[in-house]
Amino acid sequence: MKKFTNILFTVILPLATGIAIYIFARPTSVAGFNWIENTALKTSLASFQLDLSLKLPNIVLYNLPDFLWIFAFTSLMNLLWSEEKNSIKNLYVIAPLIIAFAHETGQGFSKINGTFDTLDLLFYIIGSGASIILYGYLKTYNEKETATSI
Repeated sequence: MKKFTNILFTVILPLATGIAIYIFARPTSVAGFNWIENTALKTSLASFQLDLSLKLPNIVLYNLPDFLWIFAFTSLMNLLWSEEKNSIKNLYVIAPLIIAFAHETGQGFSKINGTFDTLDLLFYIIGSGASIILYGYLKTYNEKETATSI
């Protein structure tokens, strides 16, 4: 049950929140929406989309989803590799950060569509770090709880 709760709160919920911000609050002119450009889904989405872009600060609209997805991805890697004690685990845990930095750098050099943003890099670092710190705390807490119940 603990593993399901961890997955729910550290992977599914942050990812769902980031997706909700992306779909319901950001303008449809953003690059992520180009896949629905010529579909009936665009019309449906436009009718359901909230006009939150005028009410939410840009940091919430554009940077918080980056924090949330990297937090979720790093948390997933932590959970999947939680039983490993070797250095390969560390590589998998930091892989989301490496991927994010490569993607953002690619945008900076115009190799990948999108806009380079140093705030995105900061949010990637904070999101990945928050996941690693939280996982370390949860692991220590669970080990103490297990030790006291024996």
